[in-house]
Amino acid sequence: FINMLDQMQNSSFELDNQVAALVDVNHFSDINDGLGQDAGNLLLIAIAERLQGAMGPEVKMGRIGADVFGLIGRDNKVCPEYITNVFNSPFKAGDHTLPVNVTVGLCRLLDEENNGLNILKQSNIALNRAKKSLTANYEYYAPEMEEKTTWRLGMIRQLRSDFAER
Repeated sequence: FINMLDQMQNSSFELDNQVAALVDVNHFSDINDGLGQDAGNLLLIAIAERLQGAMGPEVKMGRIGADVFGLIGRDNKVCPEYITNVFNSPFKAGDHTLPVNVTVGLCRLLDEENNGLNILKQSNIALNRAKKSLTANYEYYAPEMEEKTTWRLGMIRQLRSDFAER
């Protein structure tokens, strides 16, 4: 996925309206624990197939982690409404029919200087912020998110250091 992002950034490809998204399957570990890994694997295959079918060949896709998919494409398809719509109906996983909810972190590809690893990090920051939201299942990356996270980490380090000195 990082290589796909790097290739897109390094090519003469027009970045206008291009978005990277991380799609996290909510409570996937509960499915694995409750129904078994075979059901979990079948569910991931069903999700991947439906995503590919809905997004089409112009959207690049990869599996980032156990229950996280990455998408790269134009913002008319790689957008919260379109992605969430893919999950409106339940998925078949073997003998099970499972409703699935997702959380989405998105990052607009605006800067040719940005590399794939940084775009993945920014998408992940947006995803983590979306997971904490009580009102929406998605978030777009904004630089302030990273600045606030860096500030909080610095403050935590300073507090630990101050307490250790006492």
